[in-house]
Amino acid sequence: IPAGGTAADPFAYVQMGVDLAAHGTPLHTFPLARLAFDLHLPVYPTLFVGYTIPRIPGAPSATVWPPGFSALLALAFKLAGERGLYWLNPVIACLSLAATYLLARRVFQLPPFFSVLAAALLLTSLEQTIRLSIPLADLAAQLFTTLAIIAAFGQWKLEVGDRKFEIWSSRAFRGLCLGLGVFSALAYLTRYTQLLLIPGLIIGSWLFVAGDWRLAAGRWRRAKRL
Repeated sequence: IPAGGTAADPFAYVQMGVDLAAHGTPLHTFPLARLAFDLHLPVYPTLFVGYTIPRIPGAPSATVWPPGFSALLALAFKLAGERGLYWLNPVIACLSLAATYLLARRVFQLPPFFSVLAAALLLTSLEQTIRLSIPLADLAAQLFTTLAIIAAFGQWKLEVGDRKFEIWSSRAFRGLCLGLGVFSALAYLTRYTQLLLIPGLIIGSWLFVAGDWRLAAGRWRRAKRL
């Protein structure tokens, strides 16, 4: 196990990532568990915290943690070895800064200065800084959730011809639905509790787009009468 994994959550994420990279599965086999089965001893003390008791003696154990972040760790481990485990979260943090800037610009319609300020406040956050050195799923969940919110409520509109009004195109709408679905799924696979946000994002996005369609349709009818 790489030395960067400490405590229960980071250890399990790193172990799943290494197992994915080395064996193609997030499951892990504990040799002492088979011995405990054979000796009719309690099995749980032979497992690491967060791993479940295998139903069959000698079978690999699963964890209670979602596999999404471990898949990213596995990719980083494949590309850069043990160093990749340390560099993954700083890279994700940089992407989160860009996503925060985009959130401020597209969703809250803030000027560039205040959008940069929002990203700077995130960068200097104590919790954000701590997560840079620990292989936890917080930053990945933050990134995917932010992108899902941008896909749901971002002001992605197109002008029609030379008329100075904007409507949603069907192609743009399909792209936003795809983005919302992909990033919501990634957020859920990274942290199961993000599932609670998905219904709100879907309903809010539909209300947002439906209201925009009604506004655009009224503008289109007025433009045709001119």
